Order: sequence, then C-alpha cells, then structure tokens
Amino acid sequence: DYSLVSSPLISYTDTETTITPGAAGANVTWNFAAMNAHDTVSNTFMAPSAGVLGNKFPMTNKCMKRDTNYLYFDTSATKIDFWGAAGHLLGNGVDNALVYSNAQKIITFPSTYNTAFSDTANYDAKFAYNALYQGVFVDSLREKERIITTSLMDGWGTLTTPKGSFPSLRHWP
Repeated sequence: DYSLVSSPLISYTDTETTITPGAAGANVTWNFAAMNAHDTVSNTFMAPSAGVLGNKFPMTNKCMKRDTNYLYFDTSATKIDFWGAAGHLLGNGVDNALVYSNAQKIITFPSTYNTAFSDTANYDAKFAYNALYQGVFVDSLREKERIITTSLMDGWGTLTTPKGSFPSLRHWP
C-alpha cells in the first residue's frame, strides 16, 4: 500500500554500472548486486497542503519532496496517479507549479503478472521567466506535453541488490 510508505524513502542511482533489465517471464532471478550507490536522494512524504504550491493540487492526497521539488499524487486502493510538480522547476529559485490537465497513471492495483494498462496524460503550462537566456530576454516559457503510457507487468521473481534479495514484479517499460 503506497499510502503506508514511511519517510524518508532513500533512492540510490548507479551512474557507472551498465545493467540490462533482464528477461521477462515467470520465476525469474534478476541480479543487480554489482550496483553502486553513486547518487543518493532522500524523498520525504507529506500532505499536499504542506508542499510548495500545494493549493494548486486539490485533486491529490500525497506529496513527495525530492530535492527542491514537490511531486503530487492521488493514491487509492486501485491506482497511483501523478498530477504534477511544483518547486524550482526552472532552476531560477522561483517556485512554479506544473499541473496536469489529466493525470498520468503510474500503476494500477492489484498488480500481478501480466497486468497491463494504457494511459494518456496532458499538461500545458506557462511560466513567467523575466530573465536573460543565452543573451536574449525571455518574459515567459511554455511547456506542453502529451504523455502516452503503455504498461505491462511482464515478469515476476527475485531481485537481488546490494541491500538484499526481494520478491519482485517487473514493470515494463
């Protein structure tokens, strides 16, 4: 149950080891024991009202802080949807919110071997910028995107990492 994730949730990234996702299928073993933790990020969870510009996300019930950004989710017993982000999105120290017009489905529950879904999410955001960019004054920026997701739980088995071995589902792509 995603709503029970405790804070903080530590994420590790290996920036040097080449790893392939391995085979799909039933009762597969994926061995990622050779991975190293080059980058570490602490993610903390809170109520959306406690996040930066949380009032822009009334459709959410979970907020995850990652560095200077806040990610907003709607979680339930049947799915996790991503509704957008807020924080220093432009890297200029100003808080902005990027709100999806319809959410991006992250996962459905229950998820078992061969569970699949397709989803389309959209956003169209305009941000005040009012600064020079490569010598040109830019008053605002617009970002517009359509995200098409096709998801398949195409494997189950055991995943081995430097932190131990765990029963796992493989979510592809």
